[in-house]
Amino acid sequence: MMGTSRGFRPPLAQWRPGRRNAGRSRRQALHSWVEGILQQGRHNLPGPDYIAMTARSVIPCRELTGMSRIRIREASWPADRTSLEAVRSAVFIREQGVPRALEFDGLDAAALHWLAFNEQQPVGTLRLLPTGQIGRMAVLPAYRGHGIASRLLRHAIAAAEGHGWDEVWLNAQYARRSFYAAHGFIVISDIFEDAGMPHQRMLRRLRRPVAMAV
Repeated sequence: MMGTSRGFRPPLAQWRPGRRNAGRSRRQALHSWVEGILQQGRHNLPGPDYIAMTARSVIPCRELTGMSRIRIREASWPADRTSLEAVRSAVFIREQGVPRALEFDGLDAAALHWLAFNEQQPVGTLRLLPTGQIGRMAVLPAYRGHGIASRLLRHAIAAAEGHGWDEVWLNAQYARRSFYAAHGFIVISDIFEDAGMPHQRMLRRLRRPVAMAV
């Protein structure tokens, strides 16, 4: 059992943004709660286990695990080929068994690329082809589950919207359909095999940039 005092009411368990909390982050809410306790002179203070649990709910997980160091930038095939190849080779060729000739298909020179870095180490990639196809989404195993893939995908979608494209599409591994669906993609094909794995084609309609009057 956590070290909370009898009758203590957790202050942030049901914290939600709203009129009362407008403009306040969860971190600010925690600070206000502590100040309130001190001002009221309560004796039924929560135990250290509860305080630690509450802090973990306020401070994003990526800050606790060092993921705040992750940065993403646009890359180019000539200049960043070594980094791009390193991540994709680790994920697609060695982990998933994709043949090298299939992975490096000769289309990279014409594509837009993005790289995710942990300090100086490349840990994630994605490319966008002129056809509107998003692909080569790869994140090293140790860095999965921290939102890197979502950030890479948002960069590609924003770039396509900036080019005025109507849609982007991708061939999603069957097991990853829910991830892409959460980012607005819909299934538009039956299941097919690609590199020995089941896939489905998915598409997302884009918003055109609004021209501002001058």
